[in-house]
Amino acid sequence: TLCCVSRARPTILCLFVSLAFLFCVLFLCFTLCFHSHTFLVFVLWFALMYFMHNNIMFIIVCGTRVRPQNGDIVALAQGYTACADAMDGPLEIGLVGWVIVDDDSEDLPIRVSVRGRGEWWYGVEALSIVARPGERVTQRNAMEGLPVVRGPDWKWENQDGGPMSVGFVTRCKGDWCDCTWPRGDVENAYRVGPRKFDLAVANMAPRAPASPTLLQYHHHHQAPNS
Repeated sequence: TLCCVSRARPTILCLFVSLAFLFCVLFLCFTLCFHSHTFLVFVLWFALMYFMHNNIMFIIVCGTRVRPQNGDIVALAQGYTACADAMDGPLEIGLVGWVIVDDDSEDLPIRVSVRGRGEWWYGVEALSIVARPGERVTQRNAMEGLPVVRGPDWKWENQDGGPMSVGFVTRCKGDWCDCTWPRGDVENAYRVGPRKFDLAVANMAPRAPASPTLLQYHHHHQAPNS
């Protein structure tokens, strides 16, 4: 079974190979120039320009890939079909989940939770970041399964069940998206731009458990019962 193993080494390697190729071409150009091989210099210069035109985005992407962090909202990345493990998971095109574990000791280091579908381990290369906690929900990131809370322009009183309630986007159309809240199955539509933003991305990152020392401290410093 194929799997996407994400490490820093392949990213650095692809950048190094690309730059090394450019250096070799430039070296040959200067060498031939000193020997007055004008035609060969022109051919190599043209090849260099062609390479840069077709690969500059590849170099940039390889060198600046962002690794998802806990709480980030992720979707399947372009080319995810190369990872058989990703195809077996709960994420689908048009559906998002959130990162709950980032364990670099694993071949598939990113564990993603998807509402109503469970959890799955993914390689970094199989995922793309859609949004981060606290960001406004817009037409760009409003996708099915997105966890949301009240945003900066919320005006719907307690329609969500309270300020701390987390809802989920079910569908989007234009400047509005439908969202369901935990207190019932009723869906309501909310604004996602371009001027008003009713929703923000919820922070679904797991909270770290209290350390044993901290728990022991609180246990010995509890107020006596009255």
